[in-house]
Amino acid sequence: MLTQAFETSARTRSKILGMPNHPQVFVDHPLASKTEAEVNAMAEAAVDEIANALLQTPVAA
Repeated sequence: MLTQAFETSARTRSKILGMPNHPQVFVDHPLASKTEAEVNAMAEAAVDEIANALLQTPVAA
């Protein structure tokens, strides 16, 4: 799980490592200015997407 500000970097890195289809989950940026409750709510909202990303088998390039 990464913030949207790092999406391009994360996707590029995955491609460089030969895993362009590696599942990734992105949440709003920035986190630093959010309260703990706001971050928890963001994580709760992303939990299904995170679980799906962890359970799927990435398709080889």
